[in-house]
Amino acid sequence: MDVEFSVKAEGYMSADERQSLRHWLRQNFGGTIDELIWAEVDWHVLAVKEGECIAHVDLLKRAIRVGAKPLTIGGVGGVATQPEWRRRGLAVR
Repeated sequence: MDVEFSVKAEGYMSADERQSLRHWLRQNFGGTIDELIWAEVDWHVLAVKEGECIAHVDLLKRAIRVGAKPLTIGGVGGVATQPEWRRRGLAVR
């Protein structure tokens, strides 16, 4: 399986990359982009095959407080895999 994985920080993505990714997510999830975005994203993990995005996941880092104790937590969102690539172990990789 010749799939390339990359991690891109949100702040380092070009406008074209963001637009392309949003279009791809809209195709996979449907709805408007405002309905899809539930939090600001820190990183995008992309699986690409022959120049085409086949899977994606967003990663988020947040600082919270539980009582007086500060904690750092992570979140996952924007999980999407093209149907023909599902159940092939991309998430495991």
